[in-house]
Amino acid sequence: MSALPEKFSVPKCNNVLVVAGAGMSADSGLPTFQNRSSRFDFWGAEPGTPARRAMEEGLSMLKLFRVHPELAWPMYLHRLETCLNARIHDGYRALAEIARAPGRAVAVLTSNVDGLFPRAGFSPVHECHGQIRRLQCSAPCRQETWAAEPDLIRRELEGDKFPVCQWCGGTARANISWGEMTYAAEESDARARQFAAVVEAMVTQPTLLIECGVSHESGLRRYAENLHQSHREVFHLRINNEAETAEGDRQWILRGKAEQTLATLRDMF
Repeated sequence: MSALPEKFSVPKCNNVLVVAGAGMSADSGLPTFQNRSSRFDFWGAEPGTPARRAMEEGLSMLKLFRVHPELAWPMYLHRLETCLNARIHDGYRALAEIARAPGRAVAVLTSNVDGLFPRAGFSPVHECHGQIRRLQCSAPCRQETWAAEPDLIRRELEGDKFPVCQWCGGTARANISWGEMTYAAEESDARARQFAAVVEAMVTQPTLLIECGVSHESGLRRYAENLHQSHREVFHLRINNEAETAEGDRQWILRGKAEQTLATLRDMF
């Protein structure tokens, strides 16, 4: 089990705000993308295959969807099924128990597109990089998305076809943001507004911000730090597998993996 800091005690908080990165999904068997190889493997791009060579040459998934759909869609289906079959580890259940105490509000911000937080029953959840389990028009002809159905996608691929937009019949793609203008962001923006409204109400009361599995370079880390520094009622607990030093009287670092560390934390509430 993960060790807790000597002077750590759980602050009495009305609310729990979760900010989670790839490290939260790692204990469910999903890679953190810390190296190129794990990213290629997650997409199902086997060494020596055309898909692997295309990715090694620097073609993005967005470009593959556009110019090589015969490579992109099998990889997408592989990753979709990997995410849908990933286990909801005990860290999610521990967070749920911590957050759902009577009268306690909870909200989640995550860069993960795997859908594990919604599957675990959390709401509201702002998946700021999109949702692998939703599809959109590549144009897009409209901002709406629809559910990705693995069996349907597989049948289409077996018939040498690719998923198309439900409305215009054009090319479809994953509703994942690759930092470009064709991402259908309207639904994501609505979730972001809902999340922001919940957080705005939270921070007027004692709030425990649990940051879990977020890398140093992530914008999620800057968000968590800014919220902690600008609101005296926000207590910042960082869970990370790397050695770090806490700063200030309202911040703590728990070093360890998400599942074990959150289970340890649950026992303190």
